[in-house]
Amino acid sequence: MQAVTRGEVPSFPPQSEPNMIRDILEKTCRRCWTSDPNLRPTMSDIVGDLTAETRSFQDKDSPEHLIYNVEISNLEKAL
Repeated sequence: MQAVTRGEVPSFPPQSEPNMIRDILEKTCRRCWTSDPNLRPTMSDIVGDLTAETRSFQDKDSPEHLIYNVEISNLEKAL
């Protein structure tokens, strides 16, 4: 955590092909790693953002989308 406050964040390895879920999670991680703790999202913010992102899936019947929705639902229940 101290590394994040110094502006040091892990890098994501390059993708060999586009992966929407990974892009969404990478964006979320970067928001959480903001060096100013006051600018980091709350867990409720994160769940809301991830839920909103499901609208961007083009193939709503893909296994990737279905798994994503189950995981988001589990997060919402945990709050």
